[in-house]
Amino acid sequence: MPTPPLQTPTRLPRNWSASRYSAFGPPPPPRPAGPPLFLFEIHADPIFDHPLWSDFTNTIPSLRVEVRCQYDQDGVNTWAPAAGPADTVYAHMTLLARLMDGFARRAPRRPFRWFGVPAGFGGADAMEKYPNAIPLLNNPVDRLASGRRGPFIAEGVRRNAAWSAEFFEHLAAELALRKLPDPLAFIITSERGLADDYGGHDDGPIDHGWVPEALADPRAHDPAHSIDGRRTFAQYMADSRTLTGEPVPPHRKDLRWGMPLARSPFNDESTEQFRGAIRLAWDWSREQAFSRFARAAFARDPANPARTVRIGEYEANCDSPWAPVHARPGTLLHQMNGLYHSDLQCPEWYGGMPLLLTEPIFDADSPGWGTMNNWLRVFPNGETDPTRRRRRLALDIQKSIAQSCAASAPSSPLAPFVSNGPEAFEDDMVEYLRHCRTHGAWAACVFMPKPDRAAHDYWYRVVRRVCA
Repeated sequence: MPTPPLQTPTRLPRNWSASRYSAFGPPPPPRPAGPPLFLFEIHADPIFDHPLWSDFTNTIPSLRVEVRCQYDQDGVNTWAPAAGPADTVYAHMTLLARLMDGFARRAPRRPFRWFGVPAGFGGADAMEKYPNAIPLLNNPVDRLASGRRGPFIAEGVRRNAAWSAEFFEHLAAELALRKLPDPLAFIITSERGLADDYGGHDDGPIDHGWVPEALADPRAHDPAHSIDGRRTFAQYMADSRTLTGEPVPPHRKDLRWGMPLARSPFNDESTEQFRGAIRLAWDWSREQAFSRFARAAFARDPANPARTVRIGEYEANCDSPWAPVHARPGTLLHQMNGLYHSDLQCPEWYGGMPLLLTEPIFDADSPGWGTMNNWLRVFPNGETDPTRRRRRLALDIQKSIAQSCAASAPSSPLAPFVSNGPEAFEDDMVEYLRHCRTHGAWAACVFMPKPDRAAHDYWYRVVRRVCA
């Protein structure tokens, strides 16, 4: 099947700026939603006869398929390299048969529904282990002349789109032929997105930063290399403004910390500028290389998007000037300007406070470092017990992030990633998911790496309380 061409980026007036969108007023906030779906990403068979599956109709198991590997007729990963999309279709069908058989024998009255987790799609992090990997964001052909990653995605999109076109055509045909249920959603978990790429403006002896090199690349001005479906990288950089509407300040290189300069709070705005470009390219590449093929294969009612398969990705979500997202106490993500193509937003919270700095010097140097005291300046609470104060702070931070994401792109509802880790206290998880529900959440994506009875019992209680 020939690969459909990339969608042509929209030509915009010369003076158009995404940062001016907020001047017209933010979109209406999302409305409170009904009971969300609970999409369980499971790495083994669930406990089929557990009441988590029989007492609720909104608990949905996943077909988690490593797209770079072959599966046998029992739905077990052989770890042999997949030859192409046909192997991934076969893996979906064998896993689907395994799940349906398990539920039919132990929970016969349960209406079967499922969603897909195409693990490894677009991933560039394991090319040595998986020689059949097809990188999306960091395809070698799209890299800069120096070999570094940049904001260009054309070849990664082209190759992954060819894979998706074949995969979704065959998967939809197999399901229809056998009269099996279509997926409710596809949640991508392995593309990695931004990862730890903070080298955009650095001026070290080896890495001089990819932003100047990318701006000097002819692709930065070529409409065929849009980063968001509307603008080139050069247009995006010219459009970028601070939250107060001022030009983005230059990147400072006179800082003393022994870490990437882009991590310093003093460079928050210039870092947010180039990382915002990658977030937009991440979203647009997923739309062009995966989502549009999935929707075409499993569209049911154009007038009712809820009946069409929805696409999300781990940690992929939106930000905007009218609802900036707190990444650190002094860091507000806003350069996406509400532009988001994916159907779902998937901020992640597995409990606790990630990347917390504990050295006292970071408290004194700048309020932007992620310390307890600096976070408490933004989200104060009256808890006197240190453990409860930290729990309340972590919860308030994550609730704010989810609320800002929802307000930035209300047409793409929340589907936050959560898990039952050691710091995911049940009461806190319930409060967080209820908060997401008040801001229009469609689902919760539950990472359950060990589907034992303790995990099933935990989520049974959480689902019952959130949906009450």
